[in-house]
Parts: sequence; C-alpha cells; structure tokens
Amino acid sequence: MAENYPEDEFDRLAAERTTMGAHRRPTNARPWLLALLAVLIVAPIAGILIGNAMSGGDSPAAEETTSAPADGAEEPDGEGTDAEATEAGEDDATGEDSVESTEDPLTDDSDTGEPVADADMNHQILVLNGRGTAGFAGENQAVLQDQGFGNVIVADYRGGAEPAESTIYYSSPEYEGTAKLAAEALGVANIVEDAEMARAYQAVIVAVMR
Repeated sequence: MAENYPEDEFDRLAAERTTMGAHRRPTNARPWLLALLAVLIVAPIAGILIGNAMSGGDSPAAEETTSAPADGAEEPDGEGTDAEATEAGEDDATGEDSVESTEDPLTDDSDTGEPVADADMNHQILVLNGRGTAGFAGENQAVLQDQGFGNVIVADYRGGAEPAESTIYYSSPEYEGTAKLAAEALGVANIVEDAEMARAYQAVIVAVMR
C-alpha cells in the first residue's frame, strides 16, 4: 500500500513542469512545396526568355549571311576565269572539228593532197609489152578499149628488168584520174607519176605490163 509523504519542493517542480511525448513534432512541409513549385515554374520561363534573347541576337547575323550572295551578284574572278577557259576550250575543240569537216571528201588520199582529176577516156595510153610474149600488149589494149578508152596504142618495152611488176606511169596530175581508171581496168596496183618515163615514150600515160 502506498504511503503518503508530505509535499516537498520536488513535488512542486514536478507539478509545474509540462510533460512532453517521446516523438518529435511533425515538420511543416509547406515551405518546401512552395520552393519546388517556384523552381518548376520559374525555370522554364527563364529558359524561354534566355532562348528568345539569344535567338534575337543571332538573327541579324543570319540575315546578313543570307543576303550576302544577293549583294555580291558577280561571281569571283577565279570562277569566272575557269568558266571562260572552259568555254574557250570548247570553242577551240569546235573550231578543230569545223576545220576537219570542211575537207573535201573527193580529194585524193595521196601525199600531195591535190584533188584527183577526172578521167578522160580520150587521153592517149601506151601499152608496153614487158613480158616478151607475142600479142600480150594487144590483149591489154583490147581490155582498155572494151572499157571505153578510145586512144590506146601498143609497143614493146625497152626498159629492162624494171619495173618488176606491171606499172602505169602518168606525166602530170591532170592525167592521174585516167591512169587510175586504166589501172583498175587492167588490174594494176602500181601507179606512179613520172614525167621522164612519159617523155621517153612520148605518151601522157604509159602502161608497162608484166
């Protein structure tokens, strides 16, 4: 059974003291929420303002860069020179083609480059028997006459072993066409311009047949 003691100073202090619990007082979270909301709202706004400011500062430079080609309409000297050189090269190439195309397709392929004279069936042709077979020159005379040549005479060849093959000589370029036509009729491949040979036999065209 509990005993009652007289009240002393400790009892008075205990009565005046307020007893607190073991748990701490809950912390008020409102200030933190306000700070978080402020950051979430202010940060995007500040970013937008900064971005606009930077975009506004760069736009003049962009406009200047874009307008630069319009202000300088002329091309640089280097590019213009290259273009002119290219055009000049094309013109030169075209000029060469033009010169080549102006050549007469009817000109002779010989080294002289002179045009071949037209054949004249009335030019005198002397057929020489260089084989030594009787009647051989007359056979070739008949071939030429059958082809339309009207002034063909025959004789024996006195020039020795040269030429080794059948050859037709003509005295000057004006008889070249007739000499070539006669060579084609006789099947002769060698055609030579030789004024001395023609003068020696007193004929403008001499055919030595082997």
